[in-house]
Amino acid sequence: MEYFAGIDVSLEASSVCLADSAGKIIRETKVAGEPHALIEHFTSLGLALKRIGLEPGQLSQWLYEGLTKAGFDVVLLETRHLKAALSAMIIKTERKDARGIAQLLRMGLTPKFQSECVALRGEMNSSQLQSFAQGLRV
Repeated sequence: MEYFAGIDVSLEASSVCLADSAGKIIRETKVAGEPHALIEHFTSLGLALKRIGLEPGQLSQWLYEGLTKAGFDVVLLETRHLKAALSAMIIKTERKDARGIAQLLRMGLTPKFQSECVALRGEMNSSQLQSFAQGLRV
């Protein structure tokens, strides 16, 4: 069975949804919005994740870099595509956004958003991104 994780990124705690290839929601939880916490969470599940999707945001590049270095297949979703896909929800919450991201991954409806990612990666190293993220929490 393949598993897909959607993450609605937040400064304090990110909403994480895990869905299987049939679309069944396996688990929904809140995890600290830091790479090491997410890596620990995904590793503790004992499931082989096919892909993890992140919504675009201030911390996404930092999380993307950390999760990718840990060996996960991670995609940053394009803002307009994600907004259009999730706009059908009547009530929008972080939990529902994470669920929508997981389902989009499962269905293969997630074009990768790379242009700004690559530019940012060239300008900031991981320690600079971490400092930036910590500054946002103050």
